Amino acid sequence: MMKSKVIQQLLRGLIALLGAGLGVALTLGATQVQRLVNPGATMPLGLLVLAYIGTAAVFGAIFYLLSPKIIKLCVEGASTLEKHLDRMSFGQVVSCTSGLIAGLLIAALVSQIFTFMGESMFTTVLAAITFVVLGVTGLTIGWKRAADVTTLLERMPGKLSRRHRKSDEEPRLRPKLLDTSALIDGRILDVCRAGFIEGEVVVAGFILNELMHIADSADAIKRSRGKRGLDILEKLKADGKLRLRMDETDYDDLPGADIKLLRLAQETEGVVITCDGSLQKAAAVAGVTAWNLNELTAALRTSVVQGEEIAVQIVKEGKEPGQGVAYMPDGTMIVVDGGRRLLGETATVVVGNVMQTSAGRMIFAKVK
Repeated sequence: MMKSKVIQQLLRGLIALLGAGLGVALTLGATQVQRLVNPGATMPLGLLVLAYIGTAAVFGAIFYLLSPKIIKLCVEGASTLEKHLDRMSFGQVVSCTSGLIAGLLIAALVSQIFTFMGESMFTTVLAAITFVVLGVTGLTIGWKRAADVTTLLERMPGKLSRRHRKSDEEPRLRPKLLDTSALIDGRILDVCRAGFIEGEVVVAGFILNELMHIADSADAIKRSRGKRGLDILEKLKADGKLRLRMDETDYDDLPGADIKLLRLAQETEGVVITCDGSLQKAAAVAGVTAWNLNELTAALRTSVVQGEEIAVQIVKEGKEPGQGVAYMPDGTMIVVDGGRRLLGETATVVVGNVMQTSAGRMIFAKVK
């Protein structure tokens, strides 16, 4: 704790010195402007020294008072930059770095032209603007051409390309981003425990905030759903075999957790796992891969054909006279003609018809 306070005070002191230096630079610029406007005017040495000391003290004090916010902004900026660099491939890093260096080299050559105009505040500001504009331009071009640079690196001799990877090298697995509906639904827990989800499972901070907001709702049903989602998240965290990561990336300029989730999936090249059909359609429009757990459940249902004989247990009476109701292991309802007399027993039935309704699949059969 003591070292942390000492480092913080040292940083605040350095920021205050930076502010004092800025005040001195502004005073120097003001005196140069005065000489250009009125060449014959002179300022007493004592007044000039007082002006330098005064502006240095004022700007140093201002920067010292603002130093906590400046330090916080720098730390957050460095953390954001680190996250972006972690998500970038080697080819993207090389391409962006090359573009930035090329832009700065061109800016250095262009700034040499300004030296022939003589050293002044105008040429200094113009040179600084040139470096910023050309540097950003080079970085942007490098980002846009990252795919070409990656392809070039893969084709270089002696490098490992995707076609010549070592057999024991693990391919890059796309992160799986869970949305609120998938956590509330709960089936994702069984899917993960069964080992069907490979790679990293990511839960964004804004998804967790939405779950907490639902869990604190005044509506009892919503509150129960929110608490269920939080319970599922706790069980996912407790599973030692699962690689679960909480991502604190947020987008304050975007409304709604779904839009933020799609932006995060675009930046991380991740896959969204959801139970929301509307989100799945929005993901398709945004070019994001989305897996719907409802589609997975439908694909895993037991397949039966007309005329097939299956053994089921009649668990209750049907709506029509003489009918009984049974269920498949996956929950599909079977309406058994003549099954009421076998209530509570296991009977062999013959599949007659399979219907797909808005509520799901329904099988009609009769006792053999």
